[in-house]
Parts: sequence; structure tokens; C-alpha cells
Amino acid sequence: MLVAFAFLRVLAVRTTPLLYHDTDEYRRLQFLGGRRPWTVPLFFWFMPSDQWRIVEQALISAVAWVTVALVVAAAIDDRWIRRATIATFLAVGLTTQITNWDTAILSDSITISLTVLLIASWIAVYRAPGRWSVVGVLAATTLWTFSRELHLYITAAVAVLVAVVVVVRRLRSAWRIVAVGLVLISGLAVAQSRSNQNTAVENLAGVIGARVLPDRNVRQWFVDAGMPAMPQLAVGQFHPDKELLALPDFNRWARGSGWWVFGRYLLTHPRAAIPGPYGELLEERPTYADEPPGNAVLLSPAEAYGRSRPVLPAGIENVLFNPGRTGSLLTFAAVALGGTLILRSRTGPDRRRHIPIIAIVVALAYVALAWHGSVYEPGRHAMPAAAAVRVGLFALLAVIADGAVSSRGQMATEAPR
Repeated sequence: MLVAFAFLRVLAVRTTPLLYHDTDEYRRLQFLGGRRPWTVPLFFWFMPSDQWRIVEQALISAVAWVTVALVVAAAIDDRWIRRATIATFLAVGLTTQITNWDTAILSDSITISLTVLLIASWIAVYRAPGRWSVVGVLAATTLWTFSRELHLYITAAVAVLVAVVVVVRRLRSAWRIVAVGLVLISGLAVAQSRSNQNTAVENLAGVIGARVLPDRNVRQWFVDAGMPAMPQLAVGQFHPDKELLALPDFNRWARGSGWWVFGRYLLTHPRAAIPGPYGELLEERPTYADEPPGNAVLLSPAEAYGRSRPVLPAGIENVLFNPGRTGSLLTFAAVALGGTLILRSRTGPDRRRHIPIIAIVVALAYVALAWHGSVYEPGRHAMPAAAAVRVGLFALLAVIADGAVSSRGQMATEAPR
């Protein structure tokens, strides 16, 4: 299977790089003060040209999907389910919605791959905490945290959660090292984020101009919370980010307390925080008389910023990762939920289910943060979460299938003669 995967992964790769307006920002490596976090620029720095960066991104992607396939399979007892697990993860890594990003000289391919590696490293350290698994999870977390601005918040939240669990449950030294490492990574990420706030300020200006200023009541709430009144901007209208950033008062507010105010608004207005991102998770089929729906389908983005060759049968690809379609994903989720509840009632808790479930939950939180953090390219920004949901679901289904086989075998053994 690994040989077949390598062969098909090579065939999928196209060699013509696709460049975008922010490509140059990922070619410049700066650990502090850079407009972009340093992980992707560091990887790009090693390559002499964009063509070689395509090869690099394809190689990192292949390593990520092989790693998660083998890590998940190592926790499966039944031989045939183990093989099916490896085949499933390798097939997901061959879908065009994963492979097409290799030719885009942006952060997406490496970020998606690091997300997959991060989940694999957490499964490994949770299953057997030791020297190498701890090093692996901290290395993957470091690279992932500095691959996008948004990841700081996820890492910081996980660091707090792990630290609390370590203290309350008095876990052994391996987990103490993980907790300390996560806190240090979060601190470094905060320092890096504060060293250059240009991207964050531009994203905030876009959010304010598109989602705050057009609503009179919401705008007034922000003004009461300290945002400049900006009477020169018409109430009830959309205002682009460049128009807002040209105003010195707004610029100072955005660089100071802007994001804190916006976060406080979301925490105190759940009706504004929840429907937006989660209303665009799934596809909608319109009637023949309707315009095509404008929702982003965040759990199965249709964006294709790069090119790749399809190497899987269309039917298999449509089941695993069909751009813009979420029917199969919902079916997998329903089976996973039902299987988890049934097995829990029959065999009790299973530690192997914990990390896949956590990965799915964190991915949904990631989608919400990405949607609220920017009005630009929501599908593209949700791609790491879409990949994480699939990794979590397929890992969970593998564990459920293995538990069902083991349970059936146990009942057969214990049945009266």
C-alpha cells in the first residue's frame, strides 16, 4: 500500500507553481517582526525555487498522511481493520482537495500537512507517553503553531487545558514536560504575534467593515465599548478595510484593544457568535429556481488554489473528500456517533476514542475562530479543520470497528455451550 501510495502521489503532482499576491510574504524568512509566522517561510527558505517548493510540499504531505495512517493503525488489534485503516488514510491523502495545494506557493499545503501530523503526534503520545513521543508532539505543535496566526489561540487553549489536567490528576513527568513545553510555545507565539500586527489589524478592519458597521445596533455597541465613532462613515453600509485603516483613530484602536473588544462582543453575544460560522459548515441544495447558495461549506471547502492530477476513482474520492459536498461526511459522523454510544454501553470506555473526538471538537472551534477572524477566503482558511475532521472521524471509525470485532469475539468466546 505504501509503494502504491508513493507512486500515485508522484503522479498527482503538477510542477507549475501558482503565485498569489501574498506569495512573496512566505518567501521572506523572519522569526520576529515578519508579516507571516516563520514555519512556512522556513521550509521555503531551504528550497532554491518555487518548483522545488512544490516537491517539498508534496513530500511533507505524503509523510504526514503515511504517518497518521501508521500511527492510527498501530492502535488497532484486528489485522484486516488495521489494513483498511491504512488504506483509508492514504486514500484521503491522494484526493485532489489535498494534493492540489502543493502547487500553490502559499501556507496551505504545509499547514494542512502539519495539522495531520499534529493529530498523529497527539495520538502517539496519548497512547504511549515517552521520550520520543513527547519530542514529536512538541515539535509538531511548534511548527503548527507558527504556520498561521490563528493557531496561537488554539495552542494557548490546549496548553491551559493540559496544564490543568496535569496539576489536578498529578500526571507523571512526561505529561509535565508536555505541559511546560506547550506553555513556552504559547509564550513565544504571543511574542511573535505582537512583533507584527499588520495582518491581524487588516483582518479586524475587514470584519468590522463587513459585519459590524452595516448593523446600527452592533456598531453602537462597539462605539460604547471604545471603538471610534467615525461619523464620516455612513451607518448601515459596508466599508472596506482600506477605508477603515486610512483613519488614524481606527488604526490606533485596532492595534490596541480592537481584538479584545471584538472577543468580548462574541462572548457576550452568543447569537452573533454561533450562527455565522456554523451556518456555513454544510452544503445546501437549492431549488431549481434559486440562485446557487453562497455558504462556504467549511467542512468540505471547494477552493482549488492549485492543480493536481486525479489518481483515485471518482466514486472513492467523492466519498472521502468531495469539494463542496458533505453528505458522506455526515453519514460517517452518524455512524461514528452511533457506534461510540453502542460500544460504550456494551464494553465501557475506550481511551483510543479520546484523541479523535477531541480533534473533531477542536476542528469545529477552529472553524469558528477562522470565520470570525477574517471575512476573506473562509473556505481556504477552513481547510486545516476540514482535514482534521476527516482524520478524527476515520480514526474514530477504525477504533469503533476494532472494538466491535473484539466485542463480538469476546461474546462468542463467553457464550454458553
